Parts: sequence; structure tokens; C-alpha cells
Amino acid sequence: MAASALRMAARDSHGVRPGHVDHTLDRQYAMLPGSGLSDEQQTAARHITSPQQIAAVIGFAGAGKSTMLSAERDAWEAQGNRVHGAALAGKAAEGLTQSSGIAARTLASWEYGWQNGKGELKRGDILVIDEADMVVT
Repeated sequence: MAASALRMAARDSHGVRPGHVDHTLDRQYAMLPGSGLSDEQQTAARHITSPQQIAAVIGFAGAGKSTMLSAERDAWEAQGNRVHGAALAGKAAEGLTQSSGIAARTLASWEYGWQNGKGELKRGDILVIDEADMVVT
């Protein structure tokens, strides 16, 4: 798994067209009049929609990561990507779904499906892992 992650980190093939990102950031601003996303959230949004196949965002609880992910879910979907969510705990998966609109389930559920030949990710799929730092591998 670590070797696969390193290979993915070296590939630049998953970027979202800047127009899609700009549009979703503008729409997020319209939804939150007078505030929109902070400069840090916008920087994070542009980072996770860059061409790299793996990207990480680190922030304190309540910093607005999920709000930013909601906007970027729209950008990924506008590009034709399917967006999936995962988390170590069911409560975190539920929180990701509620706060960002990204349908999420536990990593154990994903793994169970993969062991049974179901739910495999396809080219263009995006997997958002909430609290990834809690996952061993």
C-alpha cells in the first residue's frame, strides 16, 4: 500500500480544470455572503484539485475543511469524477457525509467490499479519507 501511495504521489493525472474550481469557489462565496472560503481554505481547495493523485489537508477541528470539501466535491463532479468518502469510525463517516455531501462509509466497509470484489474504485474516482492520520497504513 505504501509503495502504491508513493507511485500515485509521483503522478500528475488527476487535476480539475481551474474553471471548475473557480466556479465552485465563487458559488461557495455566494452561499456564504460576505465570507465565502478563507484564503487558507481556497489554497487547500486548489491543492486537493491539483493534478497530483494524492493530496492531504491538515487543520484543526472546526477550521472549515468540510466546508471546503463541499465546494471541491462540486468541482470534482463537474469534471465527471465520482467522489467517495471513507473514515475509520462510523461517526466520522457520518459527519463527512453531513458536512460535505460526500457519501462516506467506514474503511472496514470499503475493505470488506474490496475483499468480495465490490466497490472497487475506477479511473477518475476520488476517495476522500477523513481523519486519515488515524489510519495505520
